[in-house]
Order: sequence, then C-alpha cells, then structure tokens
Amino acid sequence: MASTSPRSYKDAVTLLNSLQTNAAVLATIRADPTKSVRFGLPEMLAYVERAGYQVDDLNRLGLIHITGTKGKGSTAALAESALRSVGRRGDGLTIKTGLYTSPHLMEVRERIRIDGAPLSRDKFALYFFELWDRLKASEARYISEAVAVGMIPMPNYFRFLTILAFHVFMREETNATLLEVGIGGQHDSTNIITGPVVTGIASLGYDHVAILGSTLTEIGRQKAGIMKRGAPCVVAPQPAEGMRALVDYGREIGSPVVLAAPLPDTAVVGLAGAHQRVNAALAASLALVYLHRTADTTTASSLMLPTRALAIGADADYRALAAQYMGTAAAAAMGADARVDARAERDEAATYASVDTAVPEAVALPMVPAVAHGIAEARWPGRAHVVRGAPRDGVDVYADGAHTTESLRACARWFAAETTTSSSTTARRHLVFNLTHARDAAALLAPLAPHPWDSVTFCPAVPGGPPRPDAGGDTTNYTEFADPELKQQQALRDAWAAMVGPEAAAASHVRPSVHDALAVIASSDGGEENTHAVLVTGSLYLVGALLEAVGAPVE
Repeated sequence: MASTSPRSYKDAVTLLNSLQTNAAVLATIRADPTKSVRFGLPEMLAYVERAGYQVDDLNRLGLIHITGTKGKGSTAALAESALRSVGRRGDGLTIKTGLYTSPHLMEVRERIRIDGAPLSRDKFALYFFELWDRLKASEARYISEAVAVGMIPMPNYFRFLTILAFHVFMREETNATLLEVGIGGQHDSTNIITGPVVTGIASLGYDHVAILGSTLTEIGRQKAGIMKRGAPCVVAPQPAEGMRALVDYGREIGSPVVLAAPLPDTAVVGLAGAHQRVNAALAASLALVYLHRTADTTTASSLMLPTRALAIGADADYRALAAQYMGTAAAAAMGADARVDARAERDEAATYASVDTAVPEAVALPMVPAVAHGIAEARWPGRAHVVRGAPRDGVDVYADGAHTTESLRACARWFAAETTTSSSTTARRHLVFNLTHARDAAALLAPLAPHPWDSVTFCPAVPGGPPRPDAGGDTTNYTEFADPELKQQQALRDAWAAMVGPEAAAASHVRPSVHDALAVIASSDGGEENTHAVLVTGSLYLVGALLEAVGAPVE
C-alpha cells in the first residue's frame, strides 16, 4: 500500500535530519576508530542491497572517484564541467553527468547534481521517498541481526545521502558520475564501488588526523584506499612522503599511479585563484583518462584524443605552482606568514624534484578543445565566490570555504589580490571566520594574522535575520553539536587575541549570526560613507550561511 504521509521537499528534509547526525558519528569514530573499519562498509553494502541494488550494478554509472585533503570538491566540479562540455558537442557522443559532493551550502539537494544542476526540490523528494520506503520496508527484518552485532538499522545522514545519490544516478542513467569522498577514502561510505573508470587524489595535507592518522604516510594510505585494481589513479603533485605512500599502495593492489599533467599556459580556469590551476590540471587529466578509457575509436578521433598517454615528468613551473598552493618555500617567498604549522611546512617542503622518479608514469594528454572549454566555463559556488552589494551598496563580500592552513593561505592571497586590483582599494577590510570543532584554531588562523584587518568577527554558521519563506530548512550543520553559548567562537577569538596581541584583538568580536556580523560591518565607521570588503572563510557551512543570509539563489 502506498504511504499517505506528506511527501514534499521539506518533509524529506525533516526526515533526513532525523537520522543520526554526523556529529555523533564523528565523535564515535574518534573514540573508537576501529568501529568504522568493522561496520562502516559492511553496513553500506547492506543498505545498498536493501535499496534494491547489487554493488556491481553501480559500475554502469561510469564512476570517477575523487579524494584528497584539499581541492577534491573543486576538482570534481571542474572535471564534471569538462565532461559535460564534451557531451554538448552533438557529434553522437552522449554524456550525462552526475556529481555527488559534500557539504551543501544552502539546500541539501545541491549535493546531487545532474548535468551540472542541483536536483529540483520535486525530484529530490521523489527519489528520497522511493529510497526511504525501500529501507523502511526492510527495517523490521534487518533490525534484530543488525543490533545484535552493533550495527544500526537505518543509515546515518551522510550514508543515506550517499545511497540516495547512487539511487538518483541509477534512475537518471548517468554515465559519467563523479563521487567526492566525504572523509579519508579507504573506509568512506562512497568506497563501496568496485569498478571505477578512474580515481583521483587531490593535494594531501593534515585534516581529520584523529581518524586518518598524523603523518602523510598514514593519511596517504587512507586516501589511496579508493584505488581499485586495474583502474588508473591520477594524482596531483604531492610532498615526497605522501607521494611515496600513494605510489606504494597503487603497486600493492595493481592500480597504476599517474601524475596529472600541467595545464598549458594559455588554458583558462573558471574558478578564481592560482591554486585552482592545480585542481584544474587534475580535473582535465581525469576527464581525458575517462574519455580515453570509454570512447570508441571514431569518437576518440573526432575528439582529437591521443592514441596513448605520453609519460612525462612535471615541469619546474608546475612544481613551483603546486608548492605555492601547498605552502612550501615558494609560498613563503610570496609573503605567507612564517607562523604556520611547522610540521606541515617541513613535510610540504620535501623536494618536488623527486616526483619524476617516484612516479612510474605521468599523464600527459593534450587539451581537447571541449575539455578546455569546460574547464574555462566551470563554476563552483562558495569557492572564491564574490557577492557585490550585500547587505548594501558599498559592501562586497568575498567568500571561500577553506579549512586547512594551505587552503587558507591560498584564500588570503586571493582576497588580497582581488581587493588590491579592484577599484575599491581604499575599502575597509573585515574578516568573518568560523571553524568546525576538532581543528587547530591557532594553526588555521595563522595564515590570516599578517593581513591588515579593520575588524575580525567570529560567528557560527547561522544565517540569522528575517526568515526566508522559500528557505529549504537545511542549512543546519549536522557535523557539529549545538553550541548556543558560542563557546567555539569565544575560543577562536581567544586564539586570535593570543596571536595578534591586545591592540589588534580589540577589533575582534563574537556575533550570533552572519546577518548580525554583516549588519554591524555595514553600519560601522561612518556607515554608508565607507566601502567595505569582507572576507568570509573557514567552514563551508559558514559560507552557506552567508549565501542564505544575503538571499543568494541555490546554484
């Protein structure tokens, strides 16, 4: 019998939010990291079967699996844009893309995209309840055996969304489907797939160390866990320790590790920031390897694909660019603050000259015009995102989700470049910042400390202000426990004060929402007589709250 319960998008979001939150999951994993090994993937496999699929069914989706510490979401978006561009050529090659990423900025449907667009609310609700009903129908017979061994009968928030993404892609019949890993790789919920066309690993760094390990060798092996026998893995340039871990793991399981080729100097990247050229190089290589492995001879000829991948090493300029992004001496020479995490600085300074000999093969596929066009046209909300005139004329907001020391250094350079070359070079500069818990506040604030700020505000990822009648109701950060007393923001302000001293700290504040933070900035020091440039960075959830607060559309 069909269910008579409400079936709207908001109803779907309410049910989704009722599932065990990621905050609880992460706390459990940190307390007992072995539990995710014992139960994580077996639970996912059971859920997928209860949803009506065998795991090998997913291979027909043309899977591209991407992990990394920083840049994996941008890489996935760039690669999706490149493949979608190829599919628009109209020469008989049919490409329908699917893209699964996390987190979302404003509405959860952003995480699942078909041909570059978020699912509509109606389609999200339709597919959500199809899956919900299947899992609920099998819950009663599954619950006793699951509870007996410590498993849970219904998937938590992220796992449900991952299964929903697979369900959507199967129903929509996508054939170029990009999956961004949530955390790590080896034990991530996305890693139930068995036959990807190609895998990719973006830049490695230190994040989630309680779960993934405290060295680049440990982190690299966790990330390398997405590799599959016979499927090539394309990697961005890495510090020597991380690169060795990736190459060794690939040899152990039979996955050839290849190095992403640099972009031609003339290539245009649609995402702002010099660091995005590293992500775009990886994305272009992933797209070209996908086409190389899936296109027939006639199509390959029409696309001007090469007959084979040429093995070359990364040139010095590319190594320098990667080093700049990853915070090595090249970044320091450009004015990066010296007070960065010493361990990361030491590891990232490991010689890139060894890359050529550490990796047995390198991808060197020439840029196909349609791929180049897709890279140039790529858009990815919340990354190097500029909102003019919010909340009033004369206030420009620069938003960039950045949660590692390396990405924050890149973000600070991007903001400095944007506000230095713009017409409002006399604008007052403000920082609005937030981090999720379990991250090193001092290390992550350090790249921002050398810059001249007229004010610094710490606020939670809460939009605030008048409620929007059309809001999706899903901007709550479910990776965090509630913090009504703003203890996290107070701790961030304390860390900032210890770093910059009492005089500079006097201009730092804690506000309860993004709306309040922007309102105070917009009315400060002469009100409408002054112009203001506001950098909103740190957690992507904060960026999402910003976009909600200023009434930005879901993209």
